[in-house]
Amino acid sequence: MSPEPGIELGFWASNQRFEDLFITFLETFPGRPTYKGWLPYQLKTKMNQSWVRSQYGEPLESKGPYKIPVRGLVGGWETYRFPGMSKNINVLFKYTVEMEVEGIVFRLNEKSPP
Repeated sequence: MSPEPGIELGFWASNQRFEDLFITFLETFPGRPTYKGWLPYQLKTKMNQSWVRSQYGEPLESKGPYKIPVRGLVGGWETYRFPGMSKNINVLFKYTVEMEVEGIVFRLNEKSPP
């Protein structure tokens, strides 16, 4: 479901309960919609890994660039928990190979029920 260009909502297949909010900043393939609007938590539509770490510190988890079949090398990701946000929500920053923020995902920590 996409309520606005560059924003997608994810739901668990088993019960259609909300799971994550994807926000895309970079057009990683032709025609992919990108988000250009306002963002909370001092986020910007143009960020890189250095900026993210200067704002939010060291990540809870991270993975550097890695290869995906067909697509090739991708830039990796980092997960953070923002101050004042529910402890049940993590924020994942997806990076390009050049470590520019491709998009972010606000994600519930719990796993999909059976």
